[in-house]
Amino acid sequence: MIEINLLPENLRKKEMVQLALPETSVLHKFALGLALFFGMQLLISLFAFFQKIEALSIRTQITALKQENKEILRRKAETTLMENRLKQIGWMTKRQFHWSALLNSLSHSMTTGVWLREFAVVDVQKVRSLRLQGSAMGEGHETSFIGKFIKGLKEGSPFAQYFSQIELLNITQRKIKDMDVYDFELVCVFKSEMI
Repeated sequence: MIEINLLPENLRKKEMVQLALPETSVLHKFALGLALFFGMQLLISLFAFFQKIEALSIRTQITALKQENKEILRRKAETTLMENRLKQIGWMTKRQFHWSALLNSLSHSMTTGVWLREFAVVDVQKVRSLRLQGSAMGEGHETSFIGKFIKGLKEGSPFAQYFSQIELLNITQRKIKDMDVYDFELVCVFKSEMI
C-alpha cells in the first residue's frame, strides 16, 4: 500500500527512526560470557606456560655462564701465576750478575759438616732476597760449623758482593737416630743495584 501525505512539510508528523536490536536470549549472553572467560583463561595459561619455558631456558643459560665464569677465573689465575713466573725468570736471567758465579762462590764457602738442602729467591715487602736452608752435623760442633759457613759467606767471598745483608734466621735441633742435626735458615738480601 502506498500512502501519500498531502499535508504541508511543517505540519507533517515526524517519523522516528527506530533501532531494531536483534533479540538475544539470556542463555545466549551467558554462553558468550562463559566462552570469553574460558578464552581468557586459556590465553593466560598459555602465557604462563611460555614464561615457565623461558625461565627454564634462562636458568640453563645461567648455569652454563657460571661454569664458563669458573673456567675463565681458573685460566685467569693460571695466567697470573705464569706471568709472575715469567717475571721471576726474566729477573733471574738479567746479566747484572751470573748465577753460575754466585753458585760457585756459595760452593767454595761450604764448610765441613754443613749441607744446603734448599735455596729460593723470594720477595718480601718489595725486598728481594735469597733464602738458604741447610743442616749441620758434627758431634757437638754443629753451631760452630754454621758460624764458619756464615763467616765464609760474609768475608772474602764474591758471594758477599751481591748481598747487603746475610743473616741467620733460625736454628732448630732434631735427632736422626742417635745423631744431633741442626737445621738452619739464612736470608741474604740482594743489594739494590743487583735487582
